[in-house]
Formats: sequence, structure tokens, C-alpha cells
Amino acid sequence: MQEQNAGRAGARAFVTGAAVLSLAGIISKVLGMLYRVPLSNVLGTEGMGVYQMAYPVYQTLVSISTAGLPAAISQLVARNLAADDAHGAKAVFTVALKLLTWMGVISTAIMLLGAPLIARVIGDAAIWPTIMMLSPSLLFVAIICAYRGYFQGMQRMMPTAVSQVIEQGGKLVVGLVLAILFIKKGVVIAAAMGLLGATAAEGMAMLWMMFVHRRMKAKGELAALDAPPSRPQIPARQVLEKLLMVAVPITLGALAMPLVYSVDAIIVNNLLRGMGYTVEAARSAYGALTNDAQTLVNMPAVVTVALSMSLVPAVASAMAQKSRYELNRRVRMGLKIAVMVGLPASVGLMLLAKPFIGMLYASHTPEEIELGARLTVTLAPSLFFLALMQTGNAVLQGMGRVNAPVKNLLAGAVVKVVWDLSLVSKPGINVYGAAMATTACYATVAILNIVCILRYGRGAIKLHWRDALAPVVSTAAMAGVVVLVYKGVGQVLKRPTIGSLAAVAVGVVVYAVLIFALGAISRDELDMIPGGRHLARFVRR
Repeated sequence: MQEQNAGRAGARAFVTGAAVLSLAGIISKVLGMLYRVPLSNVLGTEGMGVYQMAYPVYQTLVSISTAGLPAAISQLVARNLAADDAHGAKAVFTVALKLLTWMGVISTAIMLLGAPLIARVIGDAAIWPTIMMLSPSLLFVAIICAYRGYFQGMQRMMPTAVSQVIEQGGKLVVGLVLAILFIKKGVVIAAAMGLLGATAAEGMAMLWMMFVHRRMKAKGELAALDAPPSRPQIPARQVLEKLLMVAVPITLGALAMPLVYSVDAIIVNNLLRGMGYTVEAARSAYGALTNDAQTLVNMPAVVTVALSMSLVPAVASAMAQKSRYELNRRVRMGLKIAVMVGLPASVGLMLLAKPFIGMLYASHTPEEIELGARLTVTLAPSLFFLALMQTGNAVLQGMGRVNAPVKNLLAGAVVKVVWDLSLVSKPGINVYGAAMATTACYATVAILNIVCILRYGRGAIKLHWRDALAPVVSTAAMAGVVVLVYKGVGQVLKRPTIGSLAAVAVGVVVYAVLIFALGAISRDELDMIPGGRHLARFVRR
């Protein structure tokens, strides 16, 4: 009974943390849309193609300097706290902060000094200012990651949540204004100034995390961490070795996808140019893929990103306590939430891609809207596999099996590159091949992750087909309702925007009602969700 009560408290902390990060992620995505939609209307598809080309290189360097360390920090901090070693948890943070700061300085210098060469390799030498303007944010992000990993290891998700909102809010206020002011200088300069706004936003988020840490110390909330150690402490060098043992495999795995997307930018741009596309047409096609389609697909994934961030320390804590019961419970909940979010979101995007693109990007030409919509439909299935992939990565990292996601991500990366090379060069497929390759990549990684989870769980983790049945049935019913409402309202009022919004609203209600009616979420699981007891009473009625 004591183990189950402790497990209930831990599971509640996990779900609460995921809920906090999900809410912040939703707010951030709304702010991001308020930024990207007008920015896209200012820059156009060509300008957004320039804007997006800087990101794969940036994400690659971010992964090298930061990807594995936040997860390693949160995992080691959670394990130390579970073992009542508060001083050890603080030592992990202290060593990690120094390491991340130096890595941020080095990666910033590489991107800043190498901007002209990177632009030439991508195949568009004129975009070097965008790469330079984004480079300082590498240092800011590195420092932010140290604090995020520390707070998440303590199951304190609010600082991370607020920092995410600050990042997007800063982009909206600074980046959009700068892009509007400099658009007369051309799309390259305007895109570069928009990215300068992104750098400023990361700087603001970094200052916020530092302020929260200082405030917590002043209030005595970190007193246990600052108290004299109650046991012999390991040297900083050994702490660093432990961090790297966890972080390096995670980093290698996380590096796979940014590297693939860097190659993707090169492959798509150069192959399209080789097929006779002009520079402007290649930029527009790449912008439609990475801005129009990818932005819509990534929006619902905010829930599973938050889930995975909260899941790593939750699973690590269950492993440290050697609780098979709690390990199964948390892993099963994580995968269940991933399916319940990813499946209906994928189907909904496929059904309403064109009205969404037309609604968000009003300045697009009819041809650009059609291209963005078709790319969104092609890319939409990847959202379901992305949700499973992110959750599976987090579970394996929390279980201490950090090498498994690396191997699986590398396998997915190979699939992505092979499909890119095979499909993008075909005239009848061209840029759509890159979207198909992304879906194939995520599906490969997601399936391999689940196989590894079951293997390493050694009988403790038991997945049930019933967990997927209710979401499948609910999604099918939702899809039928969405089509009927969209066609009915849209045709009667002759307003596709109102029809699509009405279809989304009704579809969400139908899906939620069916999920509860079919018992996809148990009363025990509802009790762990913030406000879940009130919701449980409502469901029982």
C-alpha cells in the first residue's frame, strides 16, 4: 500500500508536470502562429524558405551542444533526489552548467564564423546573414538547457513552461517588428532580422531561468540542496563522467534528425535546382514544406513534447525505486496519451489541410495554398508516428537504455535520406518525396522504440490492445463528423474558414466524449490529472 501511495504521488507529479508543459506549449504554439503567420505573409514563401534554411544547421549545433545534457541532468537529479542525496543533485547541475556554457560558446563561434561557407554548402550563398543572426542564440539555449534539466529533475516544470512562453512572445514582439521594418531591404535581410528577434527571445528566456534560480535560493526553496552533504561526495570529474555517459548516447541519437534535416535542405534545394527550378521557386517549395506544412504538423506535437520532457525523470524515478508496478503504469500512460493525441490530430490535419492553409496564409496565391495543402496532407501521418517516437525516446532514456534511441534514430535517418534521394528527384513527386520520407523515418523509429521498450521492460511493461482501440474508434467517428460539419456549414454559409473552425470544435467534443464513454481513461488515471477529480464526477454523471 505504501508503494502504491508513493507511486500515486509520483505519477500525479508526472502528469501534473506534463499538463503544465502542455499548457505552456499550447500558449507558445499560439504565440508562434501569431508570429509565423504574419511573418509568412510579410516574407512570402520565398522569404520563409530563406528563413527556414538557417534552422537545420542551427538545430544540428544545438543538438551537439545541448541535446543529451538536459535529459541527463533531469535523469541524474531525479535519481539523486530519489536516493535522498540532495547535494549530489546540486553537483550535477553545477558541473553541467559549466560544460554547457563552454559548449554554447564554441558552437556559437562555429556558426558565426562559418556562416558564408555553410550558406554555400546549402546551395544558396546569399542566405549567410540569416545564419549569422541566429548564431548567438546557441549560447543562450545551452545555458537555458542546464536550468531546464535541473528544474525538471526536481519535477518543477513551471520555470521551463514560462521560459517557453517568453521565447515565443519575444519572437512575436521583436522578430516580427524587425522583419516588417526591414522588408524593403529584401527578403534575405528581412528574414535575417526576424531571426535576430529569435536570438533576442532566447536571451530573455535565459535571463528568466537565472532569475527563477536566484529567487528560489533567496526563498530557501533550495536549502536542502545547499546544506552540507550527509554522505561522501564524488569529485566533479566523476560527476562529469556520469553526465557524459548518459548524455553522449542521447546526443548522438538527437543529432541524427537535425543532421538529416540539414542534409534534407541540401538535397531538396539542389535536386529541385537540378530539375530546372529557379532559385526563387526552390526557396518557395522548401518554404511551403518546412513552414506551411511542417508548422501545422508540429502544432499538436506540443503535447507529446511536454509529455516526453516530464516522462524522463518520472521513469528514471520508478527505475531508481525498483517499482515494476509504477514503471508499467507510467510507461503505459505515456504511450496511451501519445496515441490519443497523435491519431486524431493526424486525421484532422489530413481532412482540413486546405482550409487551414488558406485561413492562416491569406497572402498566398491559390497555387501556393494548393501546394501547402497537398504537402500538409502528405506529411500529416508523420504526426502520429512522431508522437510515438518522442514518447518512446523518453521512456528508453528514463530506463537508462540511452543507446537504444540512438540506434533507432540512426536507422530512421538512413530511411529518410534513402527515400529523399529516391523520391525528390522524380518529376512527378519532387518536394512531396521529402514529406513521404519524413513519415517513413518517424514510423521506423517509433516501431523500433516500442520493440525495445518491451524487450528491456522484461515483463514489467504490459501494453494492451484496448489502449489503442478506443482512440481508433473515436477518431473514425470524429472524422465522419468533421467532414459532415465542414461541408454542411461551409456550403451553407459559403465560408470555408467558419466551416473548418466549426468542424474542429465539434470534432474535439465528439472525440472527447467518445474517449471517456469507451473507457480509454480509467477513473484512477483521471484522479492523477490536475482537476481530474471534478472531471471524473462529470464523466460518472
